[in-house]
Amino acid sequence: MRAVLVLILAAAVTAAEPAALAAELDALIDADLAARKVQPLPQADAATLVRRAWIDLGGRIPTADEAVRGAGQDRQALLASVIASPAWRQATFSWLADVLRVQSRLQDRTPGIAWIVWLRTGIRENMAWDAMARAMLASSGPALAPDGGPAGFTLRDAGMPLDHAAIAAQTFLGTRIGCAQCHDHPFDRWTRMEFLRYAAFSADARTQLAPPKAAGLRGMLADAAPELRQSARAVANIVGARVEPARKDWIEIPKDWEGPGAKPGDHVSAQVLFGPAAPAAAGDPRQRLAAWMASADNPRFALAIGNRIWRRVFGYGLIEPVDDIRGDPAEALPPLQARLARLVVECGYDLQRIHLVLCLTRHWGRAAWIGELPERGGIAPGRPASRLSATAWWDSLVALAIDEPDLDPVEDLGPLHQLRQRVADGGADAILEAARRLSALRKGGAKAAAADDQQAVAAAADQLLASVPAAEHQARIWLDAARYADT
Repeated sequence: MRAVLVLILAAAVTAAEPAALAAELDALIDADLAARKVQPLPQADAATLVRRAWIDLGGRIPTADEAVRGAGQDRQALLASVIASPAWRQATFSWLADVLRVQSRLQDRTPGIAWIVWLRTGIRENMAWDAMARAMLASSGPALAPDGGPAGFTLRDAGMPLDHAAIAAQTFLGTRIGCAQCHDHPFDRWTRMEFLRYAAFSADARTQLAPPKAAGLRGMLADAAPELRQSARAVANIVGARVEPARKDWIEIPKDWEGPGAKPGDHVSAQVLFGPAAPAAAGDPRQRLAAWMASADNPRFALAIGNRIWRRVFGYGLIEPVDDIRGDPAEALPPLQARLARLVVECGYDLQRIHLVLCLTRHWGRAAWIGELPERGGIAPGRPASRLSATAWWDSLVALAIDEPDLDPVEDLGPLHQLRQRVADGGADAILEAARRLSALRKGGAKAAAADDQQAVAAAADQLLASVPAAEHQARIWLDAARYADT
């Protein structure tokens, strides 16, 4: 009986925790407003909050049924129902895809479908943000292998290692250090030497398209028709796209270096931008970078994603722009920023939970504010009014037109993974055969797959699929991947 009581009490504490965390934030928000002698706006009405919950978290207005159901729920139940919906998953994918610069066609004609599917899956399974970040920062191997999705983050900037290092800091730390690639930052503390030491963790990670075991392919295609050469190039890109792990943790001083303490050609060792130090480990130095960047001891990582979520649900960042957090990271943060960073860590980087806590604050429920906003981020008297995004407009129109407006795609890339492995193992002969089948698909599309399932290149991994519709579906997946691998 005592054990049961303990479990009941523990469950009650856990259930109340988001509201308690929200109350802590409200106290700091109200203190900030009071210090500036700003009167907060009153709470918005229930209908406004239902609509706001769906627009902020679901990316669209509610359907009639959702609006009626939401009107009868308390705020936590309303928010939980939105976060559990396919609308949340789609809207959160669109939001994170924008943060990460996800594309269906990556650098060097690499298809981004595996990255897209990996990110969708991570959102569906509520993968923690720190785990997502570590996977993308240190992923290696073929892009279309079963575990290759997060390699898309590196392939997005293939051939631009220094730019990629700067973008990683801007994405995961909210810190713009790109200016320091060429000179000491004119508006922030970063020096060029600090940038080079930081970039040394990842600069040696190479992105490649050349497929293994493809020797002789060029000669085979010497007299081939243009469409076959084009198809072979697409197949080779899909099969060969991969990230090779970094092997060295140093970088050469560039030829145009003019600063003191070093000369062009000198080797400088990898070093993080600020404390704590990266953990020591053998192997790919990007693993050390990822462990440091996404560490619970690195408050800027937590603050960066917390501030992005703050902007998503409050309409205006606690710091603006959200990817330009300045100042010395060793200095103490203002109280509200510090509490937000701790909240992210306390929530285990759980994106659903962080959104829930912020939307449970009284401040989120305040009436809309249409006046001036604090410079470079901060707290307004109420929710800043803003226009719907183009995506939200479209999805809202769809919600008005049909009862079930949300798509919740679950793409099966299994046949594509298997095909990539089979073609990679078969070398030039297998690439040429796949190119012939791809050419046939391009001419006949789904009809070619229906007429002869051996023509469905994606189906070749298993020789036969169980049904013609399945073959058509896998053929479309392959055609889509090949389309983005073309020149």
